[in-house]
Amino acid sequence: VPNCPNPEPNAYPTSQASPLVTQGFTEKAAGEMDYVNRRQWTNATVSSLLAWQLENGASNRDTAEHFILEHREVWAAWVSPAVAERIEAVR
Repeated sequence: VPNCPNPEPNAYPTSQASPLVTQGFTEKAAGEMDYVNRRQWTNATVSSLLAWQLENGASNRDTAEHFILEHREVWAAWVSPAVAERIEAVR
């Protein structure tokens, strides 16, 4: 962990998480499947979000909003430019 004053091993190894969808969903929701297939993020991103949430006593919604505001480089790769523009317009 960069800049950690006292790094120590922990019980949380890196793991792979995969979405699970039904065949019917894949057949009926091609556009949504594009999103599902592109959506990925690193453990470092998840850890930083969880740390921010804990440090700020933030709700899940607040943390999601923080993610949208601070991690455009991650989520914008999951959606089309038009959708990214709509998401940013709501902020």
